[in-house]
Amino acid sequence: MPKRKSATSRRRGEPLSVRIDPKTRYGLELLSRLQRRSVTGVVEWAIAEALRNSTIADSGGRELTVEAALSGAWSVNELERLIALWESYAHLLTFDEERLVAVLVKTPALWHDANRRGYRQFRWSEVQPAWEALRPIATAAAERATIVGLTDDELTQAGLGPLVVRFADEIPF
Repeated sequence: MPKRKSATSRRRGEPLSVRIDPKTRYGLELLSRLQRRSVTGVVEWAIAEALRNSTIADSGGRELTVEAALSGAWSVNELERLIALWESYAHLLTFDEERLVAVLVKTPALWHDANRRGYRQFRWSEVQPAWEALRPIATAAAERATIVGLTDDELTQAGLGPLVVRFADEIPF
């Protein structure tokens, strides 16, 4: 009879490679023996403890644990994570992420209200399905010397042509 896997062993995690000195590695092994966990289990436990005990300020100046911040900013969806990070923790964006968000922010057609841009104002239902096609176009735009929004042609190329037409219809004259 095949051995049945536990729920935790079925869970797929992200690989992480780190370099540590031999003394720290030995300490990690001793700790894993003491806690009767695998070395991976001890590393996961230590990271979870750090997330619970470290704080971060959001864009409103509120101090939260990183664990609490993570629950608000995490999504399996890359675009959702990016916009959530920008809205609540813009100071944590990398340079490349800042430039990519700047392109998205400067593209009025991507927002329900072009004057009030935020997570809830983003056109999720239209943009999310096109993200795989839009990402390389937006990334290329983010590498330009001057950051500007995406053109109608670039949006159309990403499969967002109907959004361009709809946005043009919404512009007051």
